Amino acid sequence: MAIRHQNTEQDFAQHGKTGKIQQWLEAMRKKAEEAFFDQKMPDKIHSMNLDMVNGMIGDGKQAKNERDSSNAQRMPQGVKIISEKSPDALARQGIIITSLAEYLEKNPGMAQGRLYSQSFTENKFAAMNSAFWNRGIAVHLQKNARSDDPIHISYELTEKLNFDRALIVAEPGSKAIIMESVHASPNSAVGNDEKILRSHAIEVFAEDSSEIFYGKIQNMPDNVYDISIKKGKISSNAKIDWMDCTFGGRTTVSECFTDLAGQGAKTNNWGLFYGNKSQKFGIFLRNQHSAQDTVSDMLTKGILDDKANSIYEGTVKIREGARGSNGYQKQDVLILSPKAAADAKPNLEIDNNDVRCTHGVTIGQLDKEKMFYLMSRGLNGQQAKRKMVEGFLEAMLSRLTVQRLKDQTSQIIAEIMENMPTDNTKPNGGAA
Repeated sequence: MAIRHQNTEQDFAQHGKTGKIQQWLEAMRKKAEEAFFDQKMPDKIHSMNLDMVNGMIGDGKQAKNERDSSNAQRMPQGVKIISEKSPDALARQGIIITSLAEYLEKNPGMAQGRLYSQSFTENKFAAMNSAFWNRGIAVHLQKNARSDDPIHISYELTEKLNFDRALIVAEPGSKAIIMESVHASPNSAVGNDEKILRSHAIEVFAEDSSEIFYGKIQNMPDNVYDISIKKGKISSNAKIDWMDCTFGGRTTVSECFTDLAGQGAKTNNWGLFYGNKSQKFGIFLRNQHSAQDTVSDMLTKGILDDKANSIYEGTVKIREGARGSNGYQKQDVLILSPKAAADAKPNLEIDNNDVRCTHGVTIGQLDKEKMFYLMSRGLNGQQAKRKMVEGFLEAMLSRLTVQRLKDQTSQIIAEIMENMPTDNTKPNGGAA
């Protein structure tokens, strides 16, 4: 005999909450879609020729069909969570990882107060993701939940249009290391020469005395356009560390905004990119000091070869009430080819004099004297160049305390350098 489920008051109440959150989400998506079609491309990326995004989206019908076909399964298709512990073991530890759809359903109040609160329609790319995301991940760290084992979120690109979104909430006293990697499916459209779009938006909330490390490795095929937006809000004595390691894709746009909202908040924003062929990189960082005694550090190191080029804009904003704060930023770019180019614009916006801020940029080529010295010690031109590249990157690689991230990054760099054109030049300019 079948047992008939008896609906309870709690069931009806939950159904009502779920219905309301879905209505709210649909309304927000509609606003974002309207904003996407109304807005122009951001001025800062005009030189990157990204108007093709409009053509890929078209009237939005395909993006909406893929969005609406997604469901509230525990983990979206093409997304894997890799950890030393099982999801159930992590949950017992107070670390909840689930689909964003399921998180919205089970935590409507908390989710509604956070999703879209940092990134919604502030520019065309943000509006695009807010409207069309179809794979969402939520990571929730309960109070004092701590894990030193990296949580690896692996995204597989399976479609021409890929829209991912993540919401990370760290309650007071919690700590986690989160790694993101992106790769292409060999059996999908990504494997051919067709243009592929990947859009990703992340909102991180670090509550009092919590710590989040978020590291990303991007090594996608040459036909991928990667647009990512990362937003973080840091409460008192909490910390968010960002680390971006970017190697692949045809064009990469990476925006990161961090609000140091509570006294004693800290953030490190570190980035590494290595471009060749005709790759383009747009890196836009902004740290806002909203409270006193806050500390931020930006360091980006890039290498450009062949016809690759980069644009960098970094801003440290010190608000009036943020006395006793320190903000630093530095970008170094090493140019390996006369056809490669880099442009950098560091900015300071200071509304309080009781602070310390520095900024600097170096864009240069290989030091000929150092090359000569290395080659006089028996290295050929190729070996000397590799040695200097390794030395240039060492300061950044030494900051990678997450061993898995460091190992993968070092391996990719080694493979890139292995494929450098052979150069057997000797110090006197003759052939080997």
